[in-house]
Amino acid sequence: MAAIGPACFQIRQAIRELGLSEAKQLHGIRDAASLVEGRSDQIAHLLALLARSRVLELDVVTKQFGPVLPSDFLKKLKQDLTELENATSPGKYVDDKARYLGGHPGHDEIADGALTIEHDHIRFVSTDSSVIMAIPISGVDYVLFETQRLCMEQAEMEEGVLVDEFSTLLRPTTVVVVKDPEDVYPEGFKVRFGFRNDYYARLFAKKCSDRLGVPPF
Repeated sequence: MAAIGPACFQIRQAIRELGLSEAKQLHGIRDAASLVEGRSDQIAHLLALLARSRVLELDVVTKQFGPVLPSDFLKKLKQDLTELENATSPGKYVDDKARYLGGHPGHDEIADGALTIEHDHIRFVSTDSSVIMAIPISGVDYVLFETQRLCMEQAEMEEGVLVDEFSTLLRPTTVVVVKDPEDVYPEGFKVRFGFRNDYYARLFAKKCSDRLGVPPF
């Protein structure tokens, strides 16, 4: 044993100087990357659960205590709710300042509310829940943007805006053309939604195209 001791020492020293082989180093890096990725997925899942819990909490507070909350505080709650819904639901888009303008055979009244694009449908829920509709994506032919010109009477009745008889009020609108399952209207239903400005109307049409595969016009 004494005779081979110096040789063993030299071999060990050479191994230390050369270090680990490239294959072992790569294996160690892969193991570390897998561990970090696993931890990241767990953290992301926990954050998503916390955010969804917060969404539910804000939704309950808004619905139950909305009428008695200060308007600025309620506005902030709704903004937080929309941002959290968008952040925690991949592929989902929410506009809580939309307006249903008509066109669906089951709903005649104009109503303000939240318009949501999800994986398999477009949903509208009015602020007072009097109008609730879900349009299956499979039933949508196309989506188009248009600017409606409202005359004096229509502007006052639908938007509460006074214009003179020689003027018109411009209203940014997106039209969702839905197939009629009974084929009473071969060209489909033209369900209209109004938006706070031109940008959000066009954004909704773009989201339909990007996320749902429906071509905008």
